[in-house]
Amino acid sequence: MTDLSRRTFTTLFGASAFALAFARPDWATAATARDTLNFLLPNDPGTLSNLSGGSIGAFYIGAKINEGLVSYDHDQNPMPLLASAWEVSEDARIYTFHLRDGVKWHDGTPFTSRDVAYSIRTLREHHPRGRSVFAGLVDIDATDPLKVVVTLEDPVPYFLYFLQGTETPIVAAHLYEGSDPLANPVNNAPVGTGPFKFKEWVPGSHVILEKNAEYWDLGKPTLATIVYKIIVDPAARAVAIETGEVDLAVETPISRNEISRLAQLPNIAVESASYEDEPFYTRLEFRLANEHLADLRVRQAIAHAIDKQLILDVAYLGQGAIATGPLQPGSHRFYTRDVTLYDFDVSKAEALLDEAGFPRGADGTRFTLRLQNYPAGPDHRSAAEIVKQALIAVGIGIEHNVGDVAAYIQAVYTDAAFDLNLTPVNTNKDPAIGVHRLFWSRNIKPGVAFSNGSGYSNPEVDRILEAAAIEPDLTKRQALYVEFQQILTRDLPEVPLVAFAHVTLANAKLKDYVANGDGVKGDLASAWFET
Repeated sequence: MTDLSRRTFTTLFGASAFALAFARPDWATAATARDTLNFLLPNDPGTLSNLSGGSIGAFYIGAKINEGLVSYDHDQNPMPLLASAWEVSEDARIYTFHLRDGVKWHDGTPFTSRDVAYSIRTLREHHPRGRSVFAGLVDIDATDPLKVVVTLEDPVPYFLYFLQGTETPIVAAHLYEGSDPLANPVNNAPVGTGPFKFKEWVPGSHVILEKNAEYWDLGKPTLATIVYKIIVDPAARAVAIETGEVDLAVETPISRNEISRLAQLPNIAVESASYEDEPFYTRLEFRLANEHLADLRVRQAIAHAIDKQLILDVAYLGQGAIATGPLQPGSHRFYTRDVTLYDFDVSKAEALLDEAGFPRGADGTRFTLRLQNYPAGPDHRSAAEIVKQALIAVGIGIEHNVGDVAAYIQAVYTDAAFDLNLTPVNTNKDPAIGVHRLFWSRNIKPGVAFSNGSGYSNPEVDRILEAAAIEPDLTKRQALYVEFQQILTRDLPEVPLVAFAHVTLANAKLKDYVANGDGVKGDLASAWFET
């Protein structure tokens, strides 16, 4: 059993009778065996594949089915998974992965190097972070079925930190080759090598995974079934957690006020161990093609109009910090506060809008913008409401659109049917993995979710990001990222709002669900229930 004591946020437990009054779907009233884990999803996943970057649902489902070459320990050191061993050349440009023998896909087909080569090439084309990480790919030699040799144009210091199943899922080449990988129906009924097999997906209701009885790691998984229950309403989520209808709920899915209450109950554990190596921040992204937002003075006005402290205090209950740029204090060695800051100043915001040539009309409105916000937890929805009211106060009309994950991705990343995009972002273990995708001009690609949706393009920023991605000297890398943050906060393709910490709520009897550094996004092969 893994000792989580040094990483546990708090562990407390309980139940309440009033919650039983809420109406529930059929699966919520069924008796749950202790070899079944009920996992709360706040929205329908939209897809079960991580080939295109996925959604919160795909992240927490994908790695149980489609594994990566490696996993990570609690200190983020890579550990063998589909790759049993690897070597790195002296110049850090050639990675040789020795693949685990005897692994089979869930349909019985042998797993080989062909699958790894296909997956990496596809991620390089279609994945928002993979496009950066694998940008310097020169060659993949897969002639030996149990060995893959990856050659890069330049050293990539973080290469081994992007190979887990959530970011670099290895998919079955024999089911994808010759198709459009993003439109392939296998994405919605995935076939993998992992400890769990896909069984059923009823959109808007649930996803069911069942134990892979022929899993290569003998004795795992412990659980027989994972049932992902899709619960959109935050109040209903809180009820499901409190009454034990769900055993695991991730990424702060309910009001932080509710979390404080549930943390007092003896049947519920609240922890943050799953997010220690994943800095998050909430950002307001601008669609720079908009005629109003193309004017820097308008973007500056919006930055001055928003009270970030109010968002932190009200939406996030003070649990975080005011964000200053695209990197956060959680980024540690690369973060700098020496950037352009925009204090809360309504008068300055009004003056900048007037100067830009957008006076108030007869109804007090200067112009109207479309605000999309990612349908995550209620804290982000509350932040969007505060932003909306702040902009209305300075004469900017707001059409606020809130839909499901699929509608959000379509609107922002395919149709560009937005002007403002309020979304939480995971900046990942390294800026080159989690941040480059948002600002690198080569990541302006319609249809690629969670990428450069603003259309921001600055050749100097591209140069800096590309140099930082391959710079082995830590001091030089730090200097590059400081310069990057300084330019970004002057150009202002986004308003960074709040750096926050997520929590997970779990059944107190559920053990080893954070068995390694992959956290709850990992395969859950070691998770079990205490009797």
